[in-house]
Amino acid sequence: MDFYRFSTIFFSCFLVIMTNVAFAHIPGRINFQGQLTNAVGSPVADGDYQMRFYLYDSKTEGIQLWNGPDGEEQTVTIAKGMYNVQLGAVQALTPAVLDQENVWLEVAVHNPDSA
Repeated sequence: MDFYRFSTIFFSCFLVIMTNVAFAHIPGRINFQGQLTNAVGSPVADGDYQMRFYLYDSKTEGIQLWNGPDGEEQTVTIAKGMYNVQLGAVQALTPAVLDQENVWLEVAVHNPDSA
């Protein structure tokens, strides 16, 4: 076996192994983008907001699937009403959650004006 062929086979095997290792260590996360508006439908003021995210197994009266009764709390930066978060950034989503056929998201926002 010549050196070029051995190097190619070795490199190919190395890539397969490293790809499997890399995927095994990726935590369960889902990107989510939303828009936050006030009561009249206008975007809220730019800034950082405390938000909690909950995942349920049904639209109403569902069982919470992830992150206990308090949900996942994150400080979220909002610009022109838009925000982007990674659900699972604080506590990774479990395979049981990711394997669900349907999952419903609830978002709760701390209103600094009511504090």
